[in-house]
Amino acid sequence: MSTESVPLKIHVDVRDIWDSSTSTIKQSSSSLTKVLGHQITAEAEWPALWNELKDHFPDKSGFVLTVSKYTVAWYEVLLARVEDDAHEEWTERFLEMLNAKNGGVVLKVEPCPGNTKTRPITKWNKNTGQFFLGIPKSDLISQARITTFLEKDLDNLFEDSPASTGSPDDGDAEWAHVSGNGNVNDKSAREIPQVKVEVNGVVKPNEVLEPLTRRLPALELLARPNELFKSTAPHILMVNHRGDKMTIQCSHEPSLELLANYLKKWGKTNPNDSLRRPVYKIDLVESDFSFGLIDSLTIEPHTNYPKGINPTLILSFIEGVLGYTMVETSGGYWMYRSTSLLK
Repeated sequence: MSTESVPLKIHVDVRDIWDSSTSTIKQSSSSLTKVLGHQITAEAEWPALWNELKDHFPDKSGFVLTVSKYTVAWYEVLLARVEDDAHEEWTERFLEMLNAKNGGVVLKVEPCPGNTKTRPITKWNKNTGQFFLGIPKSDLISQARITTFLEKDLDNLFEDSPASTGSPDDGDAEWAHVSGNGNVNDKSAREIPQVKVEVNGVVKPNEVLEPLTRRLPALELLARPNELFKSTAPHILMVNHRGDKMTIQCSHEPSLELLANYLKKWGKTNPNDSLRRPVYKIDLVESDFSFGLIDSLTIEPHTNYPKGINPTLILSFIEGVLGYTMVETSGGYWMYRSTSLLK
């Protein structure tokens, strides 16, 4: 790996997260080898990956973690498939393909082709006898969606289509069956099963069910709390109003920051305060769980104030501006959640 094109932090993380003999990548590869009898070794093109994806990682500590998550997901999806009796015929064809390859098999991990930016892609290159895993040029998507996309590509692994080298600079036409939004144009692959789900006695059509089982992520592949919960849904928000103090707790730090900054911007000065301070003191509070993570916002008067806090503006902002949905309320307590990833 060129030291000129990749920052030192990336080199360190590759050593500690990717190359380590105890890494999750190595463990996932070993588990698959025990079942298949063939070793598939992941080789990441770090300079190309960093050059294409760096705009999504102002905090460099998340870059190697993200590439590792996609790669571990690839191993786990393939392992689950070959262990599933429902894919017995597919597995036999897969083993025949590996048996025809002399020596070890390589999984090339590179950026997705230019016309496919929002979903991971995997292919088998018949010419080189290598697998290709394309990392999307977007923020990390949920584990359930990663699994769905990789499953679709593995379903079509044996299709007679021109082999791709996995390079983002050539063969875009070979990926023409994949649209920019990550959906495959083939109808059978594009359609997502639609079901009717009954919730509190109300039937909601067109709800998509996630897989009944999924693997827990490896501890070392989880980002720091201040980064993890920015990109983890659902976001949970709770409001407690007791006496002359209101506390808003939220798993999504940017939501609290926006609310706090808005209230500070339009805060009304207390005419009875000799220091001419706003009526309310608005403080963002660092979490007791982790350094650098804000998980609470407190609102209370700077001095004795005859009026209590009117919660209606706060509650309206949470639902109308932030887009959260209330799921529970009791007295001076409100609980909200958002299933959308907020940025």
